[in-house]
Amino acid sequence: MLGERRLLSTVRELGQASAGLVAWELSLSEDEVRPAWRAAVGDGLLEPGPVDIHTGERMYGLSAAGRERLGDGER
Repeated sequence: MLGERRLLSTVRELGQASAGLVAWELSLSEDEVRPAWRAAVGDGLLEPGPVDIHTGERMYGLSAAGRERLGDGER
């Protein structure tokens, strides 16, 4: 199962991501990513961004709370 810190770190590295993109980046199935993804969105650690014009998926980035959780502050 994907942990919160690894999820947030991956989104930080990618800048904006969807659950599917994180799964691809980490060589996991979306089913393995989805619980951590839903928790991070629900806890306000990820915030919605633009819709990817190629896939139609909503992209998400780290929120201030997500950056703080990783120790990044307001960078």
